[in-house]
Amino acid sequence: MNVHASRVVLWKELLDVVRDRKAVGLMLATAILSPLIYVAIQMIGAIRQRNTSALVLPVAGVEHAPELVDWLRQQTEVDVVSAPADPAAAVRNRTADVILVVEPDFGDRMSRGVTAKVRLFADTSRTASAAKLARTRALIDGYGLQLASLRLTARGIAPEVAAPVRTEDVDVSSLDQRLVSALLALPIFFAAAALMCSMPVAVDATAGERERGSLEPLLLNPLTSGAIVGGKWLAASVVSGSMALCCVVFSIGAFQLVPWHEFGMRTPPVLNARTVWHMLALYVPLSLFMSALTICLATFSRSFKEAQSLGAVLMPVPLLPFVVSFFLPLMNRPWLAPVPVVGQFALAADVLGGGSPAPLWYVLAATSDLAMALVFVGLAARLFRRESIVFGR
Repeated sequence: MNVHASRVVLWKELLDVVRDRKAVGLMLATAILSPLIYVAIQMIGAIRQRNTSALVLPVAGVEHAPELVDWLRQQTEVDVVSAPADPAAAVRNRTADVILVVEPDFGDRMSRGVTAKVRLFADTSRTASAAKLARTRALIDGYGLQLASLRLTARGIAPEVAAPVRTEDVDVSSLDQRLVSALLALPIFFAAAALMCSMPVAVDATAGERERGSLEPLLLNPLTSGAIVGGKWLAASVVSGSMALCCVVFSIGAFQLVPWHEFGMRTPPVLNARTVWHMLALYVPLSLFMSALTICLATFSRSFKEAQSLGAVLMPVPLLPFVVSFFLPLMNRPWLAPVPVVGQFALAADVLGGGSPAPLWYVLAATSDLAMALVFVGLAARLFRRESIVFGR
């Protein structure tokens, strides 16, 4: 590959990219909005969790179960209020999430020691209502268990007789592991940014130029196909790597806005400059692979529109680690580093979990990405020597 010739093609392609300000703006929006959306999802989850823990419970028929209502009022973050006249309509109109209705015969049945019934009105199609319904049901069940224990004790029977087996949840996950589960989508966004931002440049530099008729004059110059494809590949890689950089930096900054205390966690200490450098060491080399892949596939396309449809084919690539994780845990698997996309995800998960993979794994990941990229660039260069590819429209 002629380095000087490739540099000329590189500057020509980058100049074309800079001139298209709208395309640059869309790529920046892609790199920025993806993590912002994920941050918004996390914040919405925190708000819903907070709203669920602070339960405002409308109760109808308070006079039929004063002991139950008093017990509910004594519970943490439970505010008992009067229920509307039509509970079903109130829930349907979303003026209330959950309404507790006590049956008129509740007190009589309780005094006779038989099962009493209450009704819970809720719209389970709404996430907020489902969460509050689950908590309200748990409160009612807790009240019933206390009454059952008192009844057994009054009859001289140990309450344990009615509960021969009791389950107790033991969470053995560490704080760092819970943090990783919340941050694990970030590497997917980084890979998606590298792919989606390389596609416009790669498609325009191959199928776009061929459709505009500007590829033939370029090939008339004393340049080898390898130099031409190499310049186009480097241009796509520069744009892709730059957008991946923006995505990494913006993500680390945006995640500082997440109210982690709402999840029972402190602000992740891994969200710092060290993590930024680790992510760049992983995803900038991945941009070389993504750009070469899109250049090669776009060269096969007969038209610009056909090349644009590559997005539907390539979008599953950043999601590949999620698929692999169903069959193979990716954390603490640094030997996956040579596998493009999957290796970056595995090493990124270790970094976000507070680990420090050995520099050798970064070198292997970058070397593998570069080797695969050169294979695709070589294939695209060979295709550029075919008349059916250059002139086929």
